[in-house]
Amino acid sequence: MKHRVGIAVGLFSALLLAPVVMAGLVLGTLRENNQPVAAGTDVELVCGGNPPVKAKTAADGSYKVLAKEPGKCTLRVTYKGQTASAEVLAYEQPTKYDFDLVPEGGKYALRRR
Repeated sequence: MKHRVGIAVGLFSALLLAPVVMAGLVLGTLRENNQPVAAGTDVELVCGGNPPVKAKTAADGSYKVLAKEPGKCTLRVTYKGQTASAEVLAYEQPTKYDFDLVPEGGKYALRRR
C-alpha cells in the first residue's frame, strides 16, 4: 500500500512540475484560382520574438504549423518567387485559416476564404 501511495505522489508531483506548453496548431489550405497550390509550397509562422516555424504544403494545398506560443502571428507563404503574408491568431486549440493567393498589383496577397 505504501508503495502505491509513493508512486501516486511521485506521478502527481511530476505532473505539477512538468513545463506547461501553451501552443496551438494553425492549419488550413492554400489555393490559387480555386486550385490547390503545388505540394511543397513554403509556409512560415512567426509568433512574437520566436524564430519562424516552417512547413510545406501537401498535394491538396493543406498546411499545418505548430505555434510556439498562443497569440498574434504572421503566416508567410512563398509562392512563385513571391512572399505573401497575413495576420493570424494562434490559440491553445487548433485554428483553421483557408486562404486564396490573389494577384494584386503584380504581387500575390493572401485573402481569407
